[in-house]
Amino acid sequence: MKTNTLKIALLGPFGFGNLGDAAIQQAMIYNARKVSNQLEIYGVSLNPDDTEKRHGIRCFPISRKPSERLDGSDQSIATPTHRKFLKARHLIFRLFLEIVIIIRSMKNISGFHHLIISGGGQLDDYFGGPLSHPYTLLKWTLCALLGGAKVHFVSVGAGPINSKLSFLLIKTALALATSRSFRDQDSKRFIAKLGFNRGDPVFPDLAHSIDAPFQTPSSEDGLVIGVGPMTYFKPGCWPEYDEKVYQTYMEKLTEFIQWLHGQNASIRLFPGEVGADRPAIDQLKSRFHKNDRDRFIIDNQIETVDELLAELASTTFVIASRFHGVLLSHVTRKPVIALSYHRKVSNLMKDMGHEEYCLDINTFSADELIEKFKKMQKNKDQLQHQIELKEMSYQAALTRQYKDLFTSQNNDMILTPFCRQGEKPVSSLKGELAWKRRNAERNTIGSSRSMP
Repeated sequence: MKTNTLKIALLGPFGFGNLGDAAIQQAMIYNARKVSNQLEIYGVSLNPDDTEKRHGIRCFPISRKPSERLDGSDQSIATPTHRKFLKARHLIFRLFLEIVIIIRSMKNISGFHHLIISGGGQLDDYFGGPLSHPYTLLKWTLCALLGGAKVHFVSVGAGPINSKLSFLLIKTALALATSRSFRDQDSKRFIAKLGFNRGDPVFPDLAHSIDAPFQTPSSEDGLVIGVGPMTYFKPGCWPEYDEKVYQTYMEKLTEFIQWLHGQNASIRLFPGEVGADRPAIDQLKSRFHKNDRDRFIIDNQIETVDELLAELASTTFVIASRFHGVLLSHVTRKPVIALSYHRKVSNLMKDMGHEEYCLDINTFSADELIEKFKKMQKNKDQLQHQIELKEMSYQAALTRQYKDLFTSQNNDMILTPFCRQGEKPVSSLKGELAWKRRNAERNTIGSSRSMP
């Protein structure tokens, strides 16, 4: 008896507390199940235990398991000859282990119908270079195809890509995919400039479609400001690091929070990445006397996306640096001042029509932030109305994408490419013929509908 259930794997570099990545996967799972109840959803992540606990789905490791991390031998006490031997042994062991991982990955993805790669941080090499995530994308794409599954890149962000090898790996994975969409025009243009342009569509970041609470703080709560600091350029926490840059950023936030305290506002500190942002939150708190901070600074231990959304919903305004700290604030209908560290944050604010409230994280001053905040207070109703309309349009677009992605025909669940008419979603001969057949059917339907 033929089953209608589709096995789908969601792949990404998530699993270590990044709440933006978690929000993307939570949105995908929630909306996929809204569209169809015939999906069997799995994860492929850096930390399967966290993913299983966080999302309630079975999960496979994207690369090495924590127990398989290579133990670096202490070469400082070895002779030059011994160090060469240790290095050669290490390389051989890595190659052997990678072969084992590839075989395991093919076994895990065997029997799946579709591999879905979604969200930001997918098309870049900022963390780890070409042999980190770019290689992982191509490896899993090939494993999926060899196992009979189709591959879909859904609302992915792009950049930075600093290595030619990284782009070659990413370009090959994109070319082999059945369908692709980008989360913003800038990501699409970025990839096109590097030499890959298939005319793929643009859909918003999936986190815009998350099921989020709405709440208006009561007048008794007074002015409640959410502040989301991050460990920007902090040594040990950021790929590039400069202690002076990090401390300057923290000093300006401290000055701003001190001013808010003088306005009788209460502060809710929140992380964008649970573990990584904790040092920044703790340092901000330590800059105020304990008696003072206990009265106006609230630091709830946020671990999940739902807890973060609830925290943001309880605020009046938000100051955030991380991309999804800004985005999820908009989802809960809160006006935001973004301290932008990357063009993706600036583009997000520009698309919202709030570029005036986007400040460069390296050059902003506390006085400038205060002035922008005063203006945001004055224009609160107008800003919230704009956010409401824009979020509704984002959600409508994503609903179309989910329906195009998860489609039922003749009682057989299939995933259809969400490319515009006239765009080729695949490059294989089989896919080429299927694409031509679909286009011919669409043209026939279109012609018959145009007849009186």
